[in-house]
Amino acid sequence: MKKVFLFSMIALLFTTSVVSEDKVFKVEVDMYFEPFDTAGWQNYLNFDLIKRKIKDIKINVYPIILKEKDKLTNSRGEIETSEVARIEGIIKKYPLKLNDYLISRSLNMTPDGWRDALIFTQINPVEFDEYVQKNRSLLIKEAYDRISSKNIVSMSIFVNGNPYNKSARMLDIIETINSNLPQEKKIKTYKDELLKIKGPKFKVVYSKESEGWIDERIIEAFKRFFSSLDVEKVEFQTLSPKEKEGIKMLPAYLIEKNQTVNEVLSGPIEQNAFEKLGNYYAYYNPNSSNIILNRKKEGNKLELFVMSQCPFGVMAENSIINAVEKGLISKDITIEIHYIGDYFKDNEGKINFNSLHGELEWQEDARQLIIKKLFPEKFFAYLKERNKNYQSGEWKEAAQKSGIDIKTIESNFDSLGKKLLEEDFKYSNSLKMTVSPSFIVNGNISVVGINQLKSFEAYKDISIETSSAGGGCGK
Repeated sequence: MKKVFLFSMIALLFTTSVVSEDKVFKVEVDMYFEPFDTAGWQNYLNFDLIKRKIKDIKINVYPIILKEKDKLTNSRGEIETSEVARIEGIIKKYPLKLNDYLISRSLNMTPDGWRDALIFTQINPVEFDEYVQKNRSLLIKEAYDRISSKNIVSMSIFVNGNPYNKSARMLDIIETINSNLPQEKKIKTYKDELLKIKGPKFKVVYSKESEGWIDERIIEAFKRFFSSLDVEKVEFQTLSPKEKEGIKMLPAYLIEKNQTVNEVLSGPIEQNAFEKLGNYYAYYNPNSSNIILNRKKEGNKLELFVMSQCPFGVMAENSIINAVEKGLISKDITIEIHYIGDYFKDNEGKINFNSLHGELEWQEDARQLIIKKLFPEKFFAYLKERNKNYQSGEWKEAAQKSGIDIKTIESNFDSLGKKLLEEDFKYSNSLKMTVSPSFIVNGNISVVGINQLKSFEAYKDISIETSSAGGGCGK
């Protein structure tokens, strides 16, 4: 009974008239995407919705299949490749029913959702499945031959033969379709009326030193939430003292507070992704370089922020230590290592710790802080040994090889180690260090990853022994 009701609702919503293949269309859209690609479906459904309003549009959908080591396959495995064969089979046997199948399939993307979609499309699922299984290899090859002849390897859309490179937003699609239609057929876009609707103000505040660190992807991300966003780029020095107040880093991305912003960004706001700054919410990009405004510039100082069991943090430590030993970093530069994690008090007032990779990680953080405090001259030697097996809880062998007394570390763990760890986590969190590895260069410039660090003259000769230099662990 539930399926009958579902099909009845689908029929009411998506019933389409059969269009003769002889009809001449003013707009023809060719779409290529993998069957389980969310972005492809979003584009298809938006174009299809416009087609229901403008009858002079034809949409051709073709499945993408990829070639990997002489094997035809898909990003999501055999289940997606099987769907390629089904779509290709419908194109071959029932081309006028493809749209009904796709609409119905989009409502049920479960592995066996194709059966319901075929029933709605009025194709016998048993007979059709036998046909697909018998001709699977041929259907898949035909799909591949089509896209390879056009050099298509990823989701692609063409409108009257021209590549469509805009977003999946309805307005972008409507404007593209309108550009191919006579005036009387165009969909009204209410441009003049929309100008009266002011989006929230959005300021990107920067300094001359940080201008190159502005991330346009962040601006575009906000635009996806607020299409009428009023973007302004402002140099920090041009702001009044009152406007400067509260800004902690540059670049700063400031979005005006209003009811819509509060509703749309309620989740990130509650999770403290933004800081409240007068009439604005301030966002600082934790994955980019930033100027820290409330800190003095200190030449010849490098601070490294890591998680002791993060492979990227360990790689950064090893690279720094090797560079120091080889003279690739000046001996005049002071190097400090800090740790990323959280601390909190339980109901009894006892301090507890939390680290991304678990209890063993924060315990190792505490041990390393004790060693840095009590055996500073042996700290790098210990790290070199410990990092050979950093994911293990075994640390004593590394301590022995480095000439560090194990009993001293154990006896100081609760009294000194936990106190040092609380202070260190507090320090890292005050600087919003959430990605391992991160650095603070010369006291007031934060950067993420060895690759960003190498952009500074003093660190350009650091040797990176792994291709994962751009990675990181984020809490």
